[in-house]
Formats: sequence, C-alpha cells, structure tokens
Amino acid sequence: MRKRVLGRVDSKAISPVIATVILVAITIVVALAFAFWASGLVASFQATERLEVRVLHVGPTAVTIQIRNVGSNDVVITDVITLQQGTSIGTIPGAVATLSPGQSVRTSGSHGAARGTTFQVAVITSSGNAYYATGTVP
Repeated sequence: MRKRVLGRVDSKAISPVIATVILVAITIVVALAFAFWASGLVASFQATERLEVRVLHVGPTAVTIQIRNVGSNDVVITDVITLQQGTSIGTIPGAVATLSPGQSVRTSGSHGAARGTTFQVAVITSSGNAYYATGTVP
C-alpha cells in the first residue's frame, strides 16, 4: 500500500525503463573500454622497423656514421647515400647489412660535400623507408 505524504506518492523503486537505460549505458561503457584495451594490446605485438642514424665524425672528405636498429624487427639496409639539397652527392659503401633488434653498425665513407656546408646521410631499407642524419663539413 502506498502512503501519501503531502501530496506525493512514496515510491521505493526506480522505474524499469530507467533501470534498463542505466544497464545499457554501463554495458556500452564497459564494451568501449575493452575495445580500446584490446586494440592497444594488438598494436604492441606488431613488429616495427625503426633505425637511429647518428653522425659520429665529419672530416674534410669523410664521414663516420652509426646505424642502430631500435625497432622490434630485423632491418635490411640496402643503401647509404649522402645528400645535399635533396641531390645525391655520394654513397657510403660497406653499410649494406641486416641488423637485428638492438644491433648497430659503424661505417665510414666519402661525403662529397664542400667545406662549411651541411649534408644529410640517408639510410635506405629494403622496405623502402629512409632514415636521416645531418652533418656539417668543418
């Protein structure tokens, strides 16, 4: 039996419609949270190619570079070239290699740039990616 208190009906439960709306909203929020968590988990297991290229020394005619694989996949280096204003001015032989994750290689070669100018070293991989470092000729 319901009691009337100053014109109001004393209600002890929420409407079944409101309860259903609340349950559906909670279900959607939980499903979205799970979907974001699962997509991040899948992305963390995918192998990545990433190289770190550093210019260690620049002389009047030669450059020494270090190439390090900081990704999670083996990387095949197919070419190392020097560029000035986007134009190839030389190649660095001996850097063609396969690097496992965490492995690095040092190599030297002629940069082909004039004194006082800046050049780029481009490391090209078998997947077609290019990684760059910049040096200035003393």
